[in-house]
Amino acid sequence: MATLKRYVILLAAMALASTVTYLFVSNHFYRQRAASLGSELAQAANDKVRLEAELAAALEQVRAARTLRPPPVTSPVVTNSLRLPSAAPRVPPAVPRDREVVSTAASVPGALHGSDLAPQAVFLPAGPDPGWVRYIASATGSVCTIEGKAVASKGESRSWRMVGKIIGGSLDLDARLNLHEPAATPANLLGTNVAARAEVQIPLRSIKSQAAVGASIMDRTMMKAMNAQTYPTIHYRLTGLNLEWEQKTTGGRWLFSSRGELGINGVTIDEPWSGIIEPVAPDRLRISAMQPLRMTEFNIPLSTQTVGGVTLQAQDWVTVHLTWMVERENPTTAAR
Repeated sequence: MATLKRYVILLAAMALASTVTYLFVSNHFYRQRAASLGSELAQAANDKVRLEAELAAALEQVRAARTLRPPPVTSPVVTNSLRLPSAAPRVPPAVPRDREVVSTAASVPGALHGSDLAPQAVFLPAGPDPGWVRYIASATGSVCTIEGKAVASKGESRSWRMVGKIIGGSLDLDARLNLHEPAATPANLLGTNVAARAEVQIPLRSIKSQAAVGASIMDRTMMKAMNAQTYPTIHYRLTGLNLEWEQKTTGGRWLFSSRGELGINGVTIDEPWSGIIEPVAPDRLRISAMQPLRMTEFNIPLSTQTVGGVTLQAQDWVTVHLTWMVERENPTTAAR
């Protein structure tokens, strides 16, 4: 009888131990599962935010490409009066008092012909003008990349990169200047002070950090530093253009040097830009340029932020790379 009682007690103890072990293992398993589901839920939330941002950026890109236009009356065009299109109006005797025209005779570094850009203000009429051909921003293909460096608390340098894919605006050229058929362009239309005007707009909130860690922190820091709520757009207005064709073994490209008014954070600075223009389709152009800029020139503070436990101090100089895709507003018969 005593032996049977011991067996019963032993079996009860074993059953209790098995139950406790099962509960412990089950609890550990469900904790792991709950943690995994929490991680998946957080990832799904991040994906939702990212997809919403991409959708908003795509919609903004379409709106920018369709709606952004240079002011029809208030934007002066820089040109040589001897090269004005036949349909262009005469130059008024004086600039109105309520208009401010930026004009400079400073040489453009690396100018194609070594000549100064000395712009003249010519006020164009509103509405279509048969003497000009207009290119508008394409809905796809444009990229604005900003690259810079930050110094970590221990002294090592780290690179950062932000990318935007919305560049709106338009480019107007003398209708006799055919960038798609350089051989058909009269030589006297090229060189310095080509008849051209351009307006470019880049929404700040379309530019996003490419960092693997802390991208959202970088985005918020930059938007705050650049006063995105007050000045939501980077704006550029062309004031002078030099243009020259460079023949290549397969095709060719246009080399340009220019001056223009670059507006960021409420500050407008006259900047020289150089780059290339490439015909990529019968009515489509790719305009590429690169320019170093100092953030402090535009009253952008050099921010400090902590990412992953590392404190980073932004450096002043950044490099801006632009690829702007434009297409003829009224396509030619060959492109339709």
